[in-house]
Amino acid sequence: MDEFFKRPRSMVAIQAGTRVLIPWLPFTMFTFQYTKIEPFVYAHYPENRISSSRYDVDMSYTHDGENLGYALPPNSDEFLAKLDTVFTNGIQASLSYRLIRHGTNTYNPAIPLIYGDVNAWFDYDMVDAYPDKRFLSDGYYDWNNVITISGTWKIPGTPVTVSLSYSFCHTFWDMNETGVAQIDTQLKNIFSVRVRVF
Repeated sequence: MDEFFKRPRSMVAIQAGTRVLIPWLPFTMFTFQYTKIEPFVYAHYPENRISSSRYDVDMSYTHDGENLGYALPPNSDEFLAKLDTVFTNGIQASLSYRLIRHGTNTYNPAIPLIYGDVNAWFDYDMVDAYPDKRFLSDGYYDWNNVITISGTWKIPGTPVTVSLSYSFCHTFWDMNETGVAQIDTQLKNIFSVRVRVF
């Protein structure tokens, strides 16, 4: 068990959180959630190429049409805090903060590293050659702070719903001891408009 959370062959994903109604704000809910996707989750095998099966295997990570995965790539985690409220019938709003940390590596073919890439498959022929997992120090990491405000309006008497959102994203990198050149901090403003009929 002392190796369970250290060895790359232990492909673990966890998600835990809580949703709480805010009693002094009618129709308002607060969500706090933590998600961690360890290295090689979703990258156990190349799709349709599992040696132990004589049939093609669908690695879509779904069950009965429902997604079993999460939007984060391997070797990532996320803290999410979100406030959702309903102002009136048909008008909803939310405010959220996400801290996402994602690790990748310099792709040195001479050294089997822990990759944060869903397309970098675990090589079972080198199972004992991979170094132990050291989250936040086993490569270089991007740290993403994302603040999002959004609103949804269901137009009365119609099957049309309009959604607007704005996200402010601040990303910086911790290069650790990878020898990779420092990457400049990035700031992004993302606007989106969605219209749904029915």
